[in-house]
Amino acid sequence: MDGLSIEQAVGFVGSFHVAHIGLHHRAGMRAGEVLLVVGGAGRTGSAAIQVGKALGATVIATARTQAKARFCEEQGADLVVDLADPTAAAAIAELTGGRGVDVVYDTVGGDAYTHATTVLARSGARVLVVGFASGTPARPDGQDLLSRDYAVIGTLSSFRDDAERTDTLEALAAMVATGRIDPPVNAVHAFADVPEAMARRAADASGQTVVTLT
Repeated sequence: MDGLSIEQAVGFVGSFHVAHIGLHHRAGMRAGEVLLVVGGAGRTGSAAIQVGKALGATVIATARTQAKARFCEEQGADLVVDLADPTAAAAIAELTGGRGVDVVYDTVGGDAYTHATTVLARSGARVLVVGFASGTPARPDGQDLLSRDYAVIGTLSSFRDDAERTDTLEALAAMVATGRIDPPVNAVHAFADVPEAMARRAADASGQTVVTLT
């Protein structure tokens, strides 16, 4: 795609396409809404931060370390919190005027999913289940769904609809051309350095690591 380096393009189709299809086509997110990206420092989460901002949302991201929090801010997050921190809910309430978030983009699952549902706006909020980096899938609570009136939406069918894929590709191309999204690459390694690349990736899962065949 014009406007992207080869290194940026490597993971673009997966992460940014899923983010746009999920946020735009599945959740129907509108400009002015508040988006919470759970796991904002990962490749998929950082794409959702950028796409969310490009769609006009206020974006809150979650991160567990200062380095990852800074990375989320670099991607455009308006607020970064650790959902396990008791002060996180108050910070989100202050940013949203006590209303809560409209859309959750959850790449982590487990306890992080549960924490995220506690800060949802009532009536009409949407939770996108994108993955479970924690190793534990999200477990929706039927009673909570009924009482607070929000939707939980899966994203595995993100590439099955030709019209959605075409629309997403055109939308993302326009976002790249206008500088509204800029896929991050945190490291580029030669193929001979795969062990080092894997070790560094395990230590810092922010953004995207690229291995070349040279």
